[in-house]
Amino acid sequence: MSEEVLLCEDRGRVRILTMNRPEKLNALNTALTEALLAWMKQSDRDEGVSVVVLTGAGRAFCAGADIGEFKDLTPDQAARVEHRAQLTMHSHLIFSQIKKPVIAAVRGAAMGGGAGLALASDMVVASETMKLGYPEIKHGILPAIVITNLVRQIGRKAAFELVTQGDPLTAARAFELGAVNKVVADDKLMDAALSLADSLAAYKLEALFAIKQLFTRWWTCRWPRGWKKAARRTSPCGRCAPKRAVAAGPVQRRVFPSGIGPDVVAPHRGSWYFAIHNNSNSRRQR
Repeated sequence: MSEEVLLCEDRGRVRILTMNRPEKLNALNTALTEALLAWMKQSDRDEGVSVVVLTGAGRAFCAGADIGEFKDLTPDQAARVEHRAQLTMHSHLIFSQIKKPVIAAVRGAAMGGGAGLALASDMVVASETMKLGYPEIKHGILPAIVITNLVRQIGRKAAFELVTQGDPLTAARAFELGAVNKVVADDKLMDAALSLADSLAAYKLEALFAIKQLFTRWWTCRWPRGWKKAARRTSPCGRCAPKRAVAAGPVQRRVFPSGIGPDVVAPHRGSWYFAIHNNSNSRRQR
């Protein structure tokens, strides 16, 4: 993992990852993309880390792919083209694959792949200077990898306009579309992001991680399956059961009058319900 292109700093249980190519507006070359992917995986394994904050050095978050490398990605270099495409895909997928929440602290340009990294994060704190967009069409490039998540984040029509026009969103417009959680003054960006991260890190970790896992699974499946997954991971007392959940009997369910899904209610005698894994007297869910 290269400390030159990506910096790591721990503040309590919060890890700050800073893309460090300010002279290139933190454009994603192969070295930076590999470092980001490696550090995200390492952060997920590190038991001392609860939340990750991703930001960029200098006046930009990330200007997208480093097109200086594209001259070598020619049709006769199929293996290199495939490697770069896979690397880009995995660098976006990793956000939903790790159990720890990721907050993007975004100032200045967040373009192309950089916009994709911001939107892949669980939460986004944006500076008033943020410009988020996909200018690929102006360069004759197809933003294929980022389109799926973009549509999910802001809706089909807004996404289609953003991609086909190539003009960036302001921070205020991104907030209106639900692409960012909070807009702050530029000099307050990191303070706001770290305050949000600290608030998450203060919660019980099993619950925090289970909430992210549930959001990810619910977001990536069809609604009926999402409701069933939510019901299976909800206890009558409102606790969420992490991966090492145990069971204590069948759950009583009723269907809402609208028929939208199961409602988990208080257990009756002999019922099954999920409990937090530290209940040593219960049998493990199989």
